Amino acid sequence: MMNIRKAMMEGAKAIAAIYVEGRKTTHEGIVPAEYLAQLNASEKEQLWQCGLQQPKHSILSRRTTAKYAGLFPEAKTALHTGKKRIYAICLLKEAQKKRYGTKLVKALVDEFQREGIRSLTV
Repeated sequence: MMNIRKAMMEGAKAIAAIYVEGRKTTHEGIVPAEYLAQLNASEKEQLWQCGLQQPKHSILSRRTTAKYAGLFPEAKTALHTGKKRIYAICLLKEAQKKRYGTKLVKALVDEFQREGIRSLTV
């Protein structure tokens, strides 16, 4: 059974690390190497803390033994539109190709449906 849950504040550091590492591994050869090299998890941690402080955030994580494998940050959308957008899918390289992404998307869609969201952009 996969343990997917809403991410919590104490996970901000791990989430920032996944975000940066995921960007570096999935965007290699697509995004300029100089940009990827300057990405810094400690700088991104504060941004994730801000997101996790939002009362209705939709940042989900799949947790393995002492390590987060993936997350979904959801971009802010206009209130009461019935629409949401997935901003990014971040998985560590070792978590890729194991259907974690598919299961995270399903969990996020289920959460959105409970909230009355009827439109999703990826």
